[in-house]
Amino acid sequence: QLPLYLAPTIEQAYLFGRGCALCGHASYRGTVGLDSIAFVNDSLRRGISSRTSIQEIAQAAYRSGMRTLLEDGLDKIAQGLSSYEEVLSVARRPSEALGSIIAEYRHKKSAPAKPTPVRAEPVAQQEENAALPVDDFFATTPSPAPAARPTPAPVKSNGKGNLLVIEDDEDQRAVLEMVFRNEGYTVYAAHDGKSGMQLLEGESIDVVVCDLMMPGMSGDELVRAIRKHPKLKDIPVLILTAIDTADQEFTSLEYGADDYVAKTVKRKVLLKRVEKLFARRTGKNPIGHLLD
Repeated sequence: QLPLYLAPTIEQAYLFGRGCALCGHASYRGTVGLDSIAFVNDSLRRGISSRTSIQEIAQAAYRSGMRTLLEDGLDKIAQGLSSYEEVLSVARRPSEALGSIIAEYRHKKSAPAKPTPVRAEPVAQQEENAALPVDDFFATTPSPAPAARPTPAPVKSNGKGNLLVIEDDEDQRAVLEMVFRNEGYTVYAAHDGKSGMQLLEGESIDVVVCDLMMPGMSGDELVRAIRKHPKLKDIPVLILTAIDTADQEFTSLEYGADDYVAKTVKRKVLLKRVEKLFARRTGKNPIGHLLD
């Protein structure tokens, strides 16, 4: 079940069912957390504020020491703190942006080392170079293009409305689908802006909930494309993102987004904002029940 670039490179027996009834035959009791921490240095901060691509931001974060949940889980398996079954139930694979970075990083580590000339630099110049968001760290091999994935079938519910979720992170997309499906919406899902546009052109979508930072086409670019499309221009779009800044919110609204919500938002607040967008789309007065 592991991506090939994270598969073990050595032959090693993996034992399971070695515990007892008290631990469910997992050989450990209790829980252990999986960590994925991005250290926000000058390089990463400048990359985010300058609206650079998600691929370059992922590169800067990975170079500064961030590792994905799945990688941390593999380390904990090696330490005997968890099992493949438990780790894969939480983190199945990294996002496409991080996946390509990891694949290149591991390829670079396994390649024979090439001697490089040493050039003395002033300390200040070294610090400045270390803070650059993009350099030739992974320039030897271009990022492999992600394999084409079939568009998932919509998860139908009780006919409350058709909602499209566009999110490149597979786990976050699955959570959003579940949240909206449980609320009664028919949920369509796309893993990037391009496939999202294809769904919008082929299906009857009432509201779009879209991530901001995605490979290929960002959330802002998607909103701009929707607003220029003669048949799609009136579809409400909510940007759901981890970038919770006033400048970015202003930019997304300027591009034509109807709402902007940080991913730290409470579930009931997110559902209420989506409900209001549906009301705007259908022409239903959101306080109509108070006027009856």
